[in-house]
Amino acid sequence: MHLDEIFVINMDRDTQRLEQFDMMMKRCNLGYTRFPAINPNQLTAEQQTLKEQYVSKHHGLRNVGEIGCTLSHLSLWKMMLDRHYDHILIFEDDARTVNPSPHILDAVYEFYDYLEKEKKEEPDVLYLGKCCDYCLQMERVH
Repeated sequence: MHLDEIFVINMDRDTQRLEQFDMMMKRCNLGYTRFPAINPNQLTAEQQTLKEQYVSKHHGLRNVGEIGCTLSHLSLWKMMLDRHYDHILIFEDDARTVNPSPHILDAVYEFYDYLEKEKKEEPDVLYLGKCCDYCLQMERVH
């Protein structure tokens, strides 16, 4: 499995979060491209169209931050399609690894090895996880 590009979603004003993320990525010896997070209060026409198509109160988004984050992810997925990428990795700027390994991609590569060995279909989205919210209620797949 080859990654076409690694992105981090980051608000322009969140310079400290980006610095902390950057330190983590340097420890892992990984490069990335910063993707400016979308501010839902200042949408371009294309972003407004994405919002109208895919974001509604029915999706459970409760605040402006969640809407902006969702639009940022959707925009990156659209960019992936436009650039004909097969695999991208998207981080949010508050991502931190607790993996003792020096390389954050170990879990990703391990999962793809598992898929190949078990002859399972590749998912459209591989969700590496989160904490502090509903993680105890989520089902671990691998």
